[in-house]
Amino acid sequence: MKAISDLLPPDHQVFLHHTNGGELEFLSVRLFGIDRGDALDFAEQVAFLSRFIEGVSEKTRLPFAVDAGGSIFCYDLTRPTVTGDYPVLYWCIQYSEEPDDEPLLWSEYAPGFTAFLARLRVKEAAITLTDALRERGWVIQHQPMVALPEAILSRYPALPTDVARFLGSLAICHNSAQNVWFLTPEDYAGTPNGEGFAWNEHFPILYAVHSDYDYLAVRLTAEGFGSIVHSFAPFWEEPTVLAPDFTTFLEVFATAAQAADPSWPYSIFLAIFPGHSPSERELWRGTIASGE
Repeated sequence: MKAISDLLPPDHQVFLHHTNGGELEFLSVRLFGIDRGDALDFAEQVAFLSRFIEGVSEKTRLPFAVDAGGSIFCYDLTRPTVTGDYPVLYWCIQYSEEPDDEPLLWSEYAPGFTAFLARLRVKEAAITLTDALRERGWVIQHQPMVALPEAILSRYPALPTDVARFLGSLAICHNSAQNVWFLTPEDYAGTPNGEGFAWNEHFPILYAVHSDYDYLAVRLTAEGFGSIVHSFAPFWEEPTVLAPDFTTFLEVFATAAQAADPSWPYSIFLAIFPGHSPSERELWRGTIASGE
């Protein structure tokens, strides 16, 4: 029989050489380790979790981490990749009691260990940012993840998953003056057939309409794919790169939001400029939809 360490993907094995389990900085997620002799010991956890998590005793699923709420991350050992990795599944303890909740118990979390760590980093960055924005008076309401409208996804099929997840989790996200906001699924749905956005090579995510109509967008061209770009009137179609990827953008924007004097251009999206009414977003929707 293979030892637990031999079942782990190569990247995970390397990770354990540097840190043999323990708590990550990301969302209080704790990884199991080999021969730790404590509550995070791999053998101890596998033996314990095999009593109530399907597939553990059958050795088709291997638990390797637990989050702050008691939900478990497992490898699906039935689907190895060519690199020796395994898809990461999320066993949500919230749905473990009632039989009617069984369809919600398991979900796909990441295609492998490195992607698992990357997703945790994005989630941590998003929480840090929204907390900092609330401190600056932003109105933010989250919702269970909602898919962006099909017309938008069809127009932007290469949209990075992390971007879609972040925006899909937002019901409301605007500053106190309601003239700066992250676009939500409702905003995207307000642009019929996705025809309103003029930048096929860029996917807009954040608007400021109080001065020069600044925007931030995700670049979707092969060169610089996934980077975050910024522009403003009248140079809308000549954006400059602000961050190399979405995660870095969230982290840098969070740092700016926590600063007393944010650097430009983040200051554009963080300063309060009164004078626009709460109907500004509806005006924006009408302008975008009409193609003006």
